[in-house]
Amino acid sequence: LRRDIETDGRHAVVAFTTDWAEDAARRDFTMNALYLDAEAQIWDPVDGIEDCLAGRVRFVGEAAARVAEDYLRILRFYRFQAHYGTAEADAAARAACRTGAHGLARLSGERIRHEMMRLLAAPDPVPAFAMLVEDGIWSALNADRCNPDTDLDGFQRLVQLEDDLLEDGLPDPIRRLAYLMRLARGGLANGKPADWRFSNDELDRLTALANSRQDLGADAAAARRAIWQAGKSLYRDGVLLAAARQDRTKDAARLIAIAEGWDVPALPIRGADLVELGVLPGPGLGKLLRAVEAWWIACDFAPDRTACMAEARRLLG
Repeated sequence: LRRDIETDGRHAVVAFTTDWAEDAARRDFTMNALYLDAEAQIWDPVDGIEDCLAGRVRFVGEAAARVAEDYLRILRFYRFQAHYGTAEADAAARAACRTGAHGLARLSGERIRHEMMRLLAAPDPVPAFAMLVEDGIWSALNADRCNPDTDLDGFQRLVQLEDDLLEDGLPDPIRRLAYLMRLARGGLANGKPADWRFSNDELDRLTALANSRQDLGADAAAARRAIWQAGKSLYRDGVLLAAARQDRTKDAARLIAIAEGWDVPALPIRGADLVELGVLPGPGLGKLLRAVEAWWIACDFAPDRTACMAEARRLLG
């Protein structure tokens, strides 16, 4: 058990105590101020159990004071609201978050990323995110360095499409963030999310998804070509994003079914096969292999090894 001696908006100097109420007074939310002692007795000095059962995310004591102690609590409020809030959001909490939004600039990118990814991983983060936007938190996080998309109807469609069309149905915070950012090509790396300390793989995926423009009107053959180029995962994500933006659920269902039902083949021949035809290793071999591959793709991936070798001989003249 601890009590705060000094706070600076992010970190606290603490001292130990034996008072449950003193420890509870320094917690963020009432549902986080529940205790079980060594004799299995529950201590609930701030009515946290009642708030848990009611789905009410409420700051301990004065909301503004709790926010001023640690501005990360602003993001935690919306994250807890997304996962646990079933009652109407606490007005005093939202007011404190709006007033304290300037303090978000003091947070590290790692902490912002951690909270935002956990918020976006909620089964349905849209209501809480809508409040975050309305309260000016999203703008404060982006600090006018990029142009966030706050098309909440489309965001809700994306969440529903994930639930309806994906076999796993699991929330994907990176995909959801890519929808929300929708930056101009190449802009993501220069925008605020790059400062959130994503891994290189996450940042590459965010950039690819933010720039994805899948053709929802593609026929099956065109869809297979796009899947070959992007890979199943990125193609599927691109279809979901485009369908959410354009409100085209039926097209998304059709294209994702094509992707899920197709075993992506490998080109039936390799460079070693062309060497057997007398082609010397080097740039010429690579050029010929790419030409055969382009023909194979144009034939909807149907030609087998024999047909591909025949095409290679034809190209060699």
